[in-house]
Amino acid sequence: MQTPRILVVEDERIVALHLRQQLIKLGYEVPGAAVTGDQALRGIEESRPDLVLMDIHIKGAMDGIATASRIPPAYRIPVIYLTAYSEEATLRRASTTNPYGYLLKPFSERELHAMIQVTLARCRAEHAAHNSQDQEAKVAATGSQTADRPVSWGNTETTLFAAISSDTGTILFRLIVEPLPSRHEWDWAVWQPDGTALHGATSSAVVAMEAAEAAVRNWDQATGRQVSRPVQK
Repeated sequence: MQTPRILVVEDERIVALHLRQQLIKLGYEVPGAAVTGDQALRGIEESRPDLVLMDIHIKGAMDGIATASRIPPAYRIPVIYLTAYSEEATLRRASTTNPYGYLLKPFSERELHAMIQVTLARCRAEHAAHNSQDQEAKVAATGSQTADRPVSWGNTETTLFAAISSDTGTILFRLIVEPLPSRHEWDWAVWQPDGTALHGATSSAVVAMEAAEAAVRNWDQATGRQVSRPVQK
């Protein structure tokens, strides 16, 4: 899987340097940080990052919120806001740009990594759903074979979850992806209604989602430790 590229927009150089070092340590590709909105928009055009970490209060004519609003929607680049403040008016204004999350300074490396991983995984699911809609439109137009529908994932700040149901609405599988507490790894699990489960650990949330979906597709052949516990409803 290609290394995710993250653009940092932060006008405090020491903070930006520390953040960049953290991200590189976590395995991300990080081009030079932008300190103004204009630099950020140029950086987005040049490097097309997979995600932008955007400080709300940056120098220049545009703050982080105004900068995020000018990212072309067609690029589908998720933004996570960084801020030392949590005023309601600021958050209301920020919400109009549909951010994927907020990190309140100071934040831990674990919080940073978890938020990025969940965001990248959510984007992967959204892109798959968008591509599926395009494919289904072609199917409807041509009358060819029906396209496979992607799993519809939901999320909290650190956890991804999904349910797969039959045509009658009966839940067949529940899926969950969440970070392991002591390592930079992600646990995935799939449950059936009888409590039978398969699970494993991977290096990223995106890979964990793919592993969970693969376990559903190949349930009879999938390997993993079976546990007997109730399905959470």
